[in-house]
Amino acid sequence: DVISAQTELAAEPADTDEFMVSDAGVLKRIDYSLIKGGDNTPAFSAYKPSTQADVVSGTQTKVTFTTEFFDTDSAYASSRFTCPVGSAGKYLITGGLSFLGTGDGNYVIIFIYLNGSELWKNINRSPSTSDNGVGITGLVELAEGDYVEIYCKQNTGSNQDITGSSTDRTTYFGGFKLI
Repeated sequence: DVISAQTELAAEPADTDEFMVSDAGVLKRIDYSLIKGGDNTPAFSAYKPSTQADVVSGTQTKVTFTTEFFDTDSAYASSRFTCPVGSAGKYLITGGLSFLGTGDGNYVIIFIYLNGSELWKNINRSPSTSDNGVGITGLVELAEGDYVEIYCKQNTGSNQDITGSSTDRTTYFGGFKLI
């Protein structure tokens, strides 16, 4: 067969387009679908557009993220991401929280929960009487139906509010499947 490359392919190849490769000196053809990269989905991103009041001191509390930026596979609902059918694998999960006026030396902890149990946590002690923020990123292996959520805990001795805003988005939750 003649190979001329006279015709330009000016767009992404179709999955059934074929390439030729040399496998130890033997020419073989391969479909594009077998060598193309993935797109890091499912993926989701959500935030708190308003304050979540009365996080009780010393108690792990589920954080509610009511507004979505995006949810590629409709797998995010009720402040929980659930791994869809056919999407098992490793995921990067991230979250961030902001509290106002937690006080000198007090702490805020953020947790990634997997299937209702603590998996990852990160702590931040307040250096002064100012605001206190804490973030977390973790790699999580999810099977179909597994779910992840964000929880928090604070130790000020009184109820505190998690801040939320549609403009600063300092309280957020998101993730995506690794390719």
